[in-house]
Amino acid sequence: MAKVNLVNPDRANDDKQAKWDDDAFTLGTISLASKRKAIWVFKEDGRSMSKAGTTGGDSATSVLKMFEKQSEQRKARGIFIYSWSYAIPDIPEEHQAMSEHLYELYRNPEWRKSEDALIEDLQEECNKRKIPLYVNLSSNLYGKWKKLSPKG
Repeated sequence: MAKVNLVNPDRANDDKQAKWDDDAFTLGTISLASKRKAIWVFKEDGRSMSKAGTTGGDSATSVLKMFEKQSEQRKARGIFIYSWSYAIPDIPEEHQAMSEHLYELYRNPEWRKSEDALIEDLQEECNKRKIPLYVNLSSNLYGKWKKLSPKG
């Protein structure tokens, strides 16, 4: 059986590092119920571990609207996308960290295409505005992050 590489090798290049912590403006992607369409989800104050209410959207505009409300210090750090599939390598250690639902999404081409489009839309808008944008390279928030924007 041939192994299929689910992650584009360019996504895994460790060229620019950033340090994540709970004060970083962080968002994630989810699918609602049985739909395989990705949407953004984030806390109203932008901090992933916050007890603030959760909100979201299906466009870069919804993310950037919330991002603009952040402190100058947080905006200078940029946006951190925590994704269970976009740049996560297809290795057993990462699979073990996933729930059955997340693993199903990871293996689902329709979901992957939807999440790719969502992230690439935000990347394009961040490039235009010169906003730093990062995506995780492992399920560990304190692990490595890939810089997606601004382009070099």
